[in-house]
Amino acid sequence: MKNLVILFPLIVMIIGFVAHKQKTHLGEVTTVSDCVTQKWVEWEDNRGVMPTQAEEVMFREECWADMGATLNQG
Repeated sequence: MKNLVILFPLIVMIIGFVAHKQKTHLGEVTTVSDCVTQKWVEWEDNRGVMPTQAEEVMFREECWADMGATLNQG
């Protein structure tokens, strides 16, 4: 029982360390919608007007290209 009392803090520290490392290794997932929203906000901040639907389509196409996605054309 005495050994368990001595080892308990060590076990808790190891579990905490592993949990912290797991959390720091998880990257941020960016979706096309996140990318479009970011471009929308930047556009509106720079110009002071909302982008048109055509400009939003342009944002979406840019985001798809930035993420390496292509449409099947064949």
